[in-house]
Amino acid sequence: MVDRLEKLQLLERRPHPTDRRGTAVVLTNDALARTRPIFEPISTSLERLVSYSEKELEIRSDFYRRTSIFWKEERDKFLALHIEKRSGRPQRDA
Repeated sequence: MVDRLEKLQLLERRPHPTDRRGTAVVLTNDALARTRPIFEPISTSLERLVSYSEKELEIRSDFYRRTSIFWKEERDKFLALHIEKRSGRPQRDA
């Protein structure tokens, strides 16, 4: 895919700035001009999110953290139950 995009002059390969073994892939100016109409409205919409206060961001962060913990716990219960059903033996708590 990278080869095709490079052939279309939408990206170019450059030496990695800090790792001489690596190569960075960057969009060309033409590609940036083509994608701007797609991403500019999204960027403008996302800018509205920066209007949250520090307290609001803390609350949202706490919500996402708790949600992540909840889903992990529920996933673990589900997997334990699935393993138990397949093996016929109850799983011990870790």
